[in-house]
Amino acid sequence: MIDVNLILQRRQQRARTAKLLRTSVYAIFGLAVLVCLLYAGMTISIWRLKAEIGQCDARLSSPRLVQSLQQVDFLEKETARLHPQVDLLNRVQSSQQCWTTVLKDFSAAVPSKVWMTGLNSRLENEKQVLTVAGSAFNQSDVGSFMLNLQQARWCEPPALNYTRTTKQCNRDVVNFEVALAIPKPVGSDLK
Repeated sequence: MIDVNLILQRRQQRARTAKLLRTSVYAIFGLAVLVCLLYAGMTISIWRLKAEIGQCDARLSSPRLVQSLQQVDFLEKETARLHPQVDLLNRVQSSQQCWTTVLKDFSAAVPSKVWMTGLNSRLENEKQVLTVAGSAFNQSDVGSFMLNLQQARWCEPPALNYTRTTKQCNRDVVNFEVALAIPKPVGSDLK
């Protein structure tokens, strides 16, 4: 004989299984609809992005932009080609400013009774040496000139190479030569 409770349990189990099956079918159907909507949305986004890419490609291949890019490329190459020359000109200008300072200080150091007959520059042992030749009426004027040069910041203390007294126009004149060492050679970086 069949147990009545067993039939009831089976009916309840079938009902639960059917309910679970319906819920699963609805969930799978909902998930499928969600996937389809997501796929449709992504497809529309891809089409829109492809259209934007096409517009950008059209703008990038326009003759005006291509000409501008070629001009920028030309200017960059010219800038790179001219950079060493500009650098050299900047160094020349800096050297010129240094020489202007040297000559300005030098002319301020010359006393009124001293005149220059020569100025020579040479490199010697990593230093630049200015050799100044000149004449004065007496030894004290030569000494004043050297004391004035000692105050210049761009050179080391001057060194007297020689003095000679000679007659010029029936007057005693002292010819002299002074050497000035410049620790940092002016214009040595112009190579």
